Amino acid sequence: MSRTNLYRLVSHLDEPRRYFTLSLDELCVAVLAAFFLVLSTQKILVMVLGAGVLAFLRHIKKGKGPRFLVVLAYWHLPRSVMQVIVPKLPASHRRIWKA
Repeated sequence: MSRTNLYRLVSHLDEPRRYFTLSLDELCVAVLAAFFLVLSTQKILVMVLGAGVLAFLRHIKKGKGPRFLVVLAYWHLPRSVMQVIVPKLPASHRRIWKA
């Protein structure tokens, strides 16, 4: 292995991995939109909806950390849903803050 490939420098330490300039959650939305685009007969409508959902997702995440959607889901989704995603966290309504 060459010395230039030993280290990977990122511009920000909390920057998420990107695939085709999209973060993982944005890539999931884009792949889902592409899937519906192939199956649908209303191509223009699906393209507009997919681009709109992607733009809305980027607007929500602007200026937040890479795990913002997980935190948002933790506080607002039911415990049964979050138990599948992150099983070791306590329920959000049972958190006790100690000062």
